[in-house]
Amino acid sequence: MSCSYVPNNFLSTSRVIRTLGQGAFGKIKLIESDQGERYAVKEIPIQDFKFDKGISPSALSEIDTLIRLKNVPNTLQMKGVCTGNITSATGTTVPATNIILEEMDMNLIDYIRLTNFDDRLYQFNNLLFSILRAKAYMETLNINHFDIKPDNILLKITPTGIYFVLSDFGLTRLDFFEYMNHHYLFTIWYRPPELLVQRNTNTFNFFSGDMWSLGICLLIYILGTNPFAKETPREILQEIKKYSNEADLPFPQFIEYLKQTNLVGVGQLQYDKLNVSQIFQQYLTPTDYAKIPQEIIQVIERLLTLDPNTRPKAETLLRV
Repeated sequence: MSCSYVPNNFLSTSRVIRTLGQGAFGKIKLIESDQGERYAVKEIPIQDFKFDKGISPSALSEIDTLIRLKNVPNTLQMKGVCTGNITSATGTTVPATNIILEEMDMNLIDYIRLTNFDDRLYQFNNLLFSILRAKAYMETLNINHFDIKPDNILLKITPTGIYFVLSDFGLTRLDFFEYMNHHYLFTIWYRPPELLVQRNTNTFNFFSGDMWSLGICLLIYILGTNPFAKETPREILQEIKKYSNEADLPFPQFIEYLKQTNLVGVGQLQYDKLNVSQIFQQYLTPTDYAKIPQEIIQVIERLLTLDPNTRPKAETLLRV
């Protein structure tokens, strides 16, 4: 076992407590070191020895991003990296990259399930500004996340309050125009409309996609459910149109306009922000809806702007 930032015997002298989950690229396990400290270990099997000794591009990208985000508040912190063998589900020994991460208590999905509306409303600004701080620092490094969703927002409950972090940087790229010039970024329910309609990806700022995803996360956080949890891009876009200023517009025209929005010579966007008040009124009781400050509605509407070029950056919202 060869490790960086931790001793080479770190994993061999630690014990596995349990498996926390199964990600797209491997298992995540909770371990306890011989010093009694707990960590999460992301095991990424090495399957292709033709590329950089078998370490996947996703693992390399995630490690690179985690190093760049060292000590950055509200981002999940990497404690070390080890390469060596793990035991697969079939009992065979396979080589893997092991990313050692700080332990957190739960993800945002679990927190939503365990809390009531009033508790979540109380923590709204904490959640919002935590993720904005992480995203703003990433913007200064020219790094985009490409997969912000409740599963990738983690939290730790401390004596002084709840600490939220952004996690899972497997899709991040520094040179995203070179590597990610396609429309299959983001988990589909959180994918911005410009990618759902397969708009020309050279015509907008990729950073704005993360901001749409954050807006959807905040909707889910307030509602306890996702209004856009549909099976296909078309069904999601139909829901988006329903809450836009042009709900009665024929669907093909709405899609065509989304593809052309804010291009040279087209003019100003007509179908601007989603009507977040309408969404809240449909899914919440009148009593709960009355508790929501207008500031919360306004910030989510700014995030859920249909034109990707006019969505605010994280830094802009932090200054409001």
